[in-house]
Amino acid sequence: MTNEEKTLIEDNINVIHKCLINKGIYDEDIHSEAILYICERISYYDPKRGKISTYINTVVNNMLKNRLYLNDLDKRKIDHVYKESIDTTYDDNGNEIGVVDIPIPDKTNDIIQKECIEKVLNRLSKKSQDMFKLSLVGYNNKEIGNIMKCSKSYVGKVLVNTKRKMRKEYYGS
Repeated sequence: MTNEEKTLIEDNINVIHKCLINKGIYDEDIHSEAILYICERISYYDPKRGKISTYINTVVNNMLKNRLYLNDLDKRKIDHVYKESIDTTYDDNGNEIGVVDIPIPDKTNDIIQKECIEKVLNRLSKKSQDMFKLSLVGYNNKEIGNIMKCSKSYVGKVLVNTKRKMRKEYYGS
């Protein structure tokens, strides 16, 4: 890191903290991580393309998104251990009969929201229910498509429509 880049970071350290505080993040470790992240990426800053504050804001936002993505991947690795056990079920003759009934994950304590999800799911086809439940467990559209033997884009359409129905049921609009 050049002296000019070091001075640029030191002069704008408050922008890093303000960006995190505006997002409700007060953890000193994350603030330190953001500063290191900026230090690694300051060499890519081009003053001709915009203000340093805009660049810092973008880099901090990307760092936070990256942290969320990596945390999500860690959760998926745990889910992957039992993934094979929920892919399909078979009848007595060995014929595939579909995805095992997956309970709605307990990600929310909002009883009204759970009732809304169950109400909408009861109106959906079994295949759509299974797709939505797999998405709640943490599978992406491609993985759901592979499990359900359909395209990723079809899964996306089903999930968008299901979420639209949920919003309509929950918010009444």
